[in-house]
Amino acid sequence: MDACCGPPDPTRYDAVFDERFARHVARRYGAKGPTTVERRLLEFVVDSGIDGASVLEIGGRVGELQFELLARGAARTVNLELSHEYEAEAERLIAAAGVDGLVARTVRIDLALQPGSAPGRTSSS
Repeated sequence: MDACCGPPDPTRYDAVFDERFARHVARRYGAKGPTTVERRLLEFVVDSGIDGASVLEIGGRVGELQFELLARGAARTVNLELSHEYEAEAERLIAAAGVDGLVARTVRIDLALQPGSAPGRTSSS
């Protein structure tokens, strides 16, 4: 990727996808569940067969789709995320959903800048 988009520093996403935005996403999901677009995606994936599947989501924010897929039969999920700011809300929702051990999150990975590598912190809850 050329220099037009800034230096290859994954922490720059924390300013855009910040803690306030993460709280908003988590509150909205807690109050209303999946968005219309998320419900359509869930319907498609579930109809295609999700029972026992391992799911990879890139850019899963606080994990809304992952929680829904686990509730519908997925065995485990992995999320690759740019911003570390989602993690506190994600951990809170993981605990509330009782899916400890079924969700793995890797943060501060930018596949566009570092294809084939997985820098950052990995946590399995």
